Amino acid sequence: MDTGSDLRSRFDDLLARHVNKLRIAGIKATGCAPCHDDRSPSFSADLERGVWYCHACAKGGGIKAFAALVGEAWSDSRTESRAARAHRARFQAEQQARAILQHRQDARLDALLAELRPLWRETAAVVGLLALFRRRPDLTQEFSTLAVHTEREYADLLLKLSPLEARLDEVVT
Repeated sequence: MDTGSDLRSRFDDLLARHVNKLRIAGIKATGCAPCHDDRSPSFSADLERGVWYCHACAKGGGIKAFAALVGEAWSDSRTESRAARAHRARFQAEQQARAILQHRQDARLDALLAELRPLWRETAAVVGLLALFRRRPDLTQEFSTLAVHTEREYADLLLKLSPLEARLDEVVT
């Protein structure tokens, strides 16, 4: 006999594989129904009770009915084959691994953006000052030392930004 948490885990697994735009909030799940071409979510499920319903086509039922709807065999844990249990465990492990990898990528991206933001702000300020010097040659002559310093600062910022932006491209793609 399946335990409640095992049933929920198996139901979560089925939903994750077959329901597009799946959103889970507490014990409720919504998404696009797998039983017809659905552009907006019309499917809902109660994960605690193990029931589902499609509001568009008025179909619903329990976990076993959902498994039949999506073409998967369903059995309780006593008759579930070792291969089916291994497949389910492998799928859950893959989902966890993907989530961990995504979390790591998000953390790298956040750290890199935190490093880039101040450089981008500083570069924007320097570019603004250089644009002013280009529009007003009289100011360039009057503040020639500042103009030269600003040109150097811009070159230094580009040297700092280039490798960071290359790393950003690697993280994003």
